[in-house]
Amino acid sequence: MVRIPTLDRQPLATGETRPVSSILEVAAAFFGAAGIMWLAFRAHLQSAGFYNDDWAFLVASRFSGGFLGGVRSLDYLSFRPLMTLYWPALFGLLGTNPSYHEAWTLGVGAVMAGLLFVVLRSLGMPRLHASAIGALVIVFPGSDATRFWPSMSVTVLSVALYLAGVRTTLAAFRGIGRRAALLHACGLALFVGSVLLYEVAYSLILGTGLLYLALFGRRALPRWAIDIGCIGAILTFVTSGTFYTRVPVADMPSRAVTVGRQAGWLLADSFWVPAYPNPLTAVVICSALGSVVAAAAWRLRRTSADNPHAVPLRAWLITAAGSFVAATISYLAIVPSPTLSPLGAGQQNRANVLGGIWIVVFVYAVVMLAYHLLLSAHAPRVVAGMLSIAAISVVGTGFVVQVRADQRAWARATVVQKYAVAQIAKAQPQLPPNSTVVSFGIPSEAAPGVPIFSAGWDLAGALALRFDDASIRAIPVVERSLVECNADRIAVRNRNDSFGAQTGDYGTTYFVDANAPLSTRISDQDTCRRVRAVMIELGLILA
Repeated sequence: MVRIPTLDRQPLATGETRPVSSILEVAAAFFGAAGIMWLAFRAHLQSAGFYNDDWAFLVASRFSGGFLGGVRSLDYLSFRPLMTLYWPALFGLLGTNPSYHEAWTLGVGAVMAGLLFVVLRSLGMPRLHASAIGALVIVFPGSDATRFWPSMSVTVLSVALYLAGVRTTLAAFRGIGRRAALLHACGLALFVGSVLLYEVAYSLILGTGLLYLALFGRRALPRWAIDIGCIGAILTFVTSGTFYTRVPVADMPSRAVTVGRQAGWLLADSFWVPAYPNPLTAVVICSALGSVVAAAAWRLRRTSADNPHAVPLRAWLITAAGSFVAATISYLAIVPSPTLSPLGAGQQNRANVLGGIWIVVFVYAVVMLAYHLLLSAHAPRVVAGMLSIAAISVVGTGFVVQVRADQRAWARATVVQKYAVAQIAKAQPQLPPNSTVVSFGIPSEAAPGVPIFSAGWDLAGALALRFDDASIRAIPVVERSLVECNADRIAVRNRNDSFGAQTGDYGTTYFVDANAPLSTRISDQDTCRRVRAVMIELGLILA
């Protein structure tokens, strides 16, 4: 029987003992997470907006005839069945006020942090450390798009379902009889729900069997096999129906190396408050972290088993190793994606919603290892404690500083959105049904990865809400766009757009300069060419 020491020096033997979190403690954890979330992000409740996919989900839910109509209009997402139910239900409940959706997004994030606390406690971590890690995860800037972008509440909820599944399954292993069978079934159902909602946690679900084996030995193999079978079948369904492009199989190894390198850079950035690290400093920081882990392992080998410093060193080494493995497995989920990356800015940092949790745990574990190394080297306890608190405070302060800067970028995007819609409405107070608005002069981003209007469906959604007409189409002409006045229709090509040209018909298309504001109905090819020449002269489009 394998014994894994917990961080409070209490042995967690397989199936024998476990830390018991009272209802009061769990409730305090969730309320505490909600309080920290509110303190960190309350400013964004007033400046919240909808971005990118939010507008498409809003239109699908508001203008499709209720919940069932919304579900039908999102049939292109049918490979994620729970998502097609989630968005119509959420917009039906919360309406079109972005502040309500932001509050929900923050609430889901607090639930995820609370569940992380519960999982860490179930593995034996003392409440003080589990609470500190939960707080750092809340303000981790490497995935803060999941705090500012309402659409990303679905990814956070998916991770929350995974964490709930882990906690339920661990309880099942420690139970007996029908209760254990029921808990196993509930845990598997939570895993299945996580993947059917959004497949962000699938790789870690498939790898959680390693935790089962570490804690419960060979009797965990049947459960792991069931997880692999069920989740594997669901992944076959999800990937066969997806419209997203994937990295070719032959390119997967090099793509995995790139993702791993960027994850290491993100890890280094967790310790770099003044500025983002360059490649050299990233290597130095990661090497320093590895040196701390190696020194702790060396110290443990030279420390007798009855030495009081041996237990916490072993526990934090296990925590560091486990979190490193969990982060590695988590990032395997994004290897097939050609667009997501650990160092993605703005919207793209959502790729870290799961792997970022384990980066935080690893960072915390390394700081604790450094603390115990100092303590075991006979440094005064107060000095070691102060250095430990200082290191965690520096990390947390760096997180908060970056999160505040990112929040201002998302708030700017909301301000520009409102201004642009007001200017379009001023230039064209009435829009007939089935009109197409080709807008000029609206920046596509408020900061790298923080969208204003750039996809077509986002501006169309904002105009649909403004004019109460879902038939309105929109084509935001962003940087590096080409406008073609063809014989039969207008075409707009964004050189960075993988969706191809967007088109509008003569007679129902309006060119709107949001800066002037001026609007011109494009009735024919000659009118299109004349207005196009003016836009080229103003530098709004490419020649």
